[in-house]
Amino acid sequence: METIFCPNEEYTRTKFYGSRTKARCVGCPCADTCIYKADVEAKILERNKHYLQTSKNVRVMTEQQELKMQLLDKFANIEKPETVDFCKAAFDWLTEEPEKVGCCKSDFDLLAEELQTQSSAVVKNSKPDGFYLVFENGESIQYNPIYGGEVVSDSPVKYVGIKWGDRSLKVALHDQAAGKDITLTASEDKTKGYKRYIDNYLNAVADWNGKENTEHLKAIGLNEEIKLEDGEYIPALGEMYFIYLNRKGLNEILEQIGGEPIADDWFWTSTENVATRAWGLHLNYGDADYGTKASYTHRVRAVSAFIC
Repeated sequence: METIFCPNEEYTRTKFYGSRTKARCVGCPCADTCIYKADVEAKILERNKHYLQTSKNVRVMTEQQELKMQLLDKFANIEKPETVDFCKAAFDWLTEEPEKVGCCKSDFDLLAEELQTQSSAVVKNSKPDGFYLVFENGESIQYNPIYGGEVVSDSPVKYVGIKWGDRSLKVALHDQAAGKDITLTASEDKTKGYKRYIDNYLNAVADWNGKENTEHLKAIGLNEEIKLEDGEYIPALGEMYFIYLNRKGLNEILEQIGGEPIADDWFWTSTENVATRAWGLHLNYGDADYGTKASYTHRVRAVSAFIC
């Protein structure tokens, strides 16, 4: 509050700020018509307009920000870092900055089509939750381990599929290397620039990028006893936990169809902790830990994508 003098020198005028919007001259008979009052109210109104405009500027996104939000909402997947890179490239291309774009328009269109297919996977994943027998010819049927029974098919069973919600995997019937404990890689990691090491447990558990992880392990040099077929990969830690959570039913099915049950043992995952180590999961009590890829030995069970 500030005190100033009224033209009527016999009285003192008081000017109010904040939530008070009127000025008054204490005891002055001209308090309702005084030009000082009008001047103060005009300044208060001008100040409030400025605050209102500032507030609007904070809340309204620019066109470029809106475009970024639309691209991320349509294509980005937090579990697939390459989709965020795609959004960045798409933004640069759409804002006509081709020197920043790592792909041409045809590549952009193909990638957009692929990512749109991935983003629609949940909608297309229409089969009911449960276990499935997946045959060599690609066909699959739902299978309940409680009832068991003979399965009639011209094609042998190749995988056991698991689907719960928007998560699904096909699990190989046998461990790699005839069930032996083996090293994950044949040598130390000499690759450069890899950015997907995960040293935090919670982040590692959320990793479902087994296929991408396995490509990096191949670049390092997988143990020669790991012989993955086309489409197969070593599960990430999150995918291995998915197997762990469904292990009871999975093992019942594996026993019924002549497969190898998941052992009470350590299994490698493709989630790398640092350049020298990768995460493993004990399938008896669910403990996760990391070990040196080229010297520690665990079991390996391959998986594959199961698109329902």
